[in-house]
Formats: sequence, structure tokens, C-alpha cells
Amino acid sequence: MYQKAIDINQHADAYNKLGSIYVSNHQFDKAKLLYIKALEVHPKYAKLHASKGVVEFYTEDYESAKKSLKKAIELDAELGSAYSMLGLLELVTGDKTDACTHLNKAKELGDQTVDQYIQEYCK
Repeated sequence: MYQKAIDINQHADAYNKLGSIYVSNHQFDKAKLLYIKALEVHPKYAKLHASKGVVEFYTEDYESAKKSLKKAIELDAELGSAYSMLGLLELVTGDKTDACTHLNKAKELGDQTVDQYIQEYCK
């Protein structure tokens, strides 16, 4: 269905949801290519940048992931999921101070999934 929506009107949410299906099936290359194509059509859609950042994180392309997540935040400063993913990325790469800043921002925006990380790393 998502592919049909993309074929009909290149709907940004359809790209994002189809990419999420690829990610959940560990088809990271397919997901990344889809997000790249989607961003050509929708370069200002923050969720697509964030989703691309997630794929880059999972494939350990941390530098690209950081750029994608920061672009998502630049486009939508209220996108809690981008802050939480950026915080996790910074924990993995050893930047605890920035990680805690971003994790706390994610929590402030309503992302409760970061609580355990804040409790463990940010006290």
C-alpha cells in the first residue's frame, strides 16, 4: 500500500513508513536508498532525515547519522525522536555531555523511551 501511495503522489509519510518496514526487516540498504530518494522529493521533511539517521546509526555510519539527525532537528526543533536518537548516538561515540543534553531534550518533548538512559548516564 505504501508503495502505491508513493507511485501515485510521492507522499512523504508513505516513504517514511515503507522505509520503517525495511528497517524492521533489517533491510538497511533498501531503507537508506528509499530515504535518499524520498529526500530528493521532500528535502524539508524532518522525519525523513531522522529516519535516514536511524538507518545510518544501525549501519554504524555515525558521522552521516549525526548530520542527518541534526538536519532533522534543524527542520523541526520539536521532533523528540531525533533528539533521542542523537543522544544515543552520542553515548555510543563517547560524547556523554551532548548525549545527556539531547536525551533530556527528548524527554522534555515527551519521549519517555529515554528515561533509562538518562538515569544510567546523566546523573
